[in-house]
Amino acid sequence: MTCITVETGEKLFISKEQQQWAADDSKWNLIYNDFSSDIFEQATKIAVEYNDILLLENLMKSYPELHLYENSGENWCQVMQNSSTKYNAIKILADYYGYTLKEIIAFGDDYNDVEMLRECEIGIAVSNAIKEAKTNADYICESNEDDGVAKWIEERIL
Repeated sequence: MTCITVETGEKLFISKEQQQWAADDSKWNLIYNDFSSDIFEQATKIAVEYNDILLLENLMKSYPELHLYENSGENWCQVMQNSSTKYNAIKILADYYGYTLKEIIAFGDDYNDVEMLRECEIGIAVSNAIKEAKTNADYICESNEDDGVAKWIEERIL
């Protein structure tokens, strides 16, 4: 059975009653929902567990304004609007605060980080990142399990 989750702030609507979601479920107000009716709250994230990624990709063809980001090493995807990317958020914030992308350092490890790693002045992937993130990064730092980002910042910026 596929599991669907919809995050809306502190609420997590989930299609499996017994689904283990996080190491600390206490931060969520978990609400079982079979999604047979609308949720009248703004979703901040939708995630889908899949058994057949091709079936999910074919379903998504009916929604050209949306795209899937596969979580590496898992059988979960995030469903997002095409414009909802980390790179677009960086562009908006840079413009708001008067910076250019040539003044931005980005760190990442997964599919949804590739564009910002490639487009920001310096892109840094952690050593346990997926291949696509590392390929599009300018540098590789230690893994996120070994505090690679913090070490990189301490050694080169602070």
